[in-house]
Amino acid sequence: MISPLASRLWLASELAELVKRSGCTAGELARKAGVDPRKISYLLKAERKSSVQDISKILDALDVAPQDQKELLYAAAEAERSGWWDRFSIEMGSRQATYADLEVGAAICEFSQTLFPGLLQTEEYATGRAEADRTYHSKRFLVERAVEARSLRQKVLSGLTARGYEVILDEAVLRRAVAAAPVIRDQINHIVGMAVQNSKVSVRLLRLGVPLPSEAIPATSFSIYHYRELQGLEVVAVETDDSDLFITDPSKTAAYRHRFGLLRSAALSPAETLEFLVAEAESLSQSARRSA
Repeated sequence: MISPLASRLWLASELAELVKRSGCTAGELARKAGVDPRKISYLLKAERKSSVQDISKILDALDVAPQDQKELLYAAAEAERSGWWDRFSIEMGSRQATYADLEVGAAICEFSQTLFPGLLQTEEYATGRAEADRTYHSKRFLVERAVEARSLRQKVLSGLTARGYEVILDEAVLRRAVAAAPVIRDQINHIVGMAVQNSKVSVRLLRLGVPLPSEAIPATSFSIYHYRELQGLEVVAVETDDSDLFITDPSKTAAYRHRFGLLRSAALSPAETLEFLVAEAESLSQSARRSA
């Protein structure tokens, strides 16, 4: 399975280009294809799912050769699918549901500036974050469901379909006291275990004070999702307090890819990172023993 949302975004971009080349207006295309004009509008904006049947009609109306329809119809089929997150997106939080969607079938690169990333969170840490974020959600939001969803999302890191996950942690994530010291210690140990046991997971630490080129300094955390089945489509997710920005323009996603490369070069190597994290966890354990 490939992210239905990513498939929808790629399909919208490809169809928009085909429509532009054809010279048809959306209304003309709707009449020619025998498809509701509203569906054409929704499709070109990637706002809703569309059936493979409708996509096939549109491609025929655009005179796309059968051999050139294969990838587009594949994306249409993927875009039409539903994932586990659709069943309780409100209870788990719509933002998290969107990320769960994007993570499916993607190779992921992530820079985390403020918090431990969701794909590596322990249950206790995730519970604390869900409780803290409760005010951003609807009344139907359930902390227990949000934590369960975190666990389900983490399954993309293992198994035959795992595509790889590379994360750069800002050292500030370790220093910011968003949870009790024992929770942070267990979280660090969990990340060490994931990086050691799972060859698909790579963790680097960006030390505070390390020199960075001016263009490498990020304003916020961001994630890059790469889909090889969608002609290498990349979607960049940029976090804000109560919503997220999703970028698909290749010129803009390339800038984030470049920035990630600069951050990677400035960060500790995976081996150095693990050594640092192990020492940090031990330091927290020693502080707890002294306080006992």
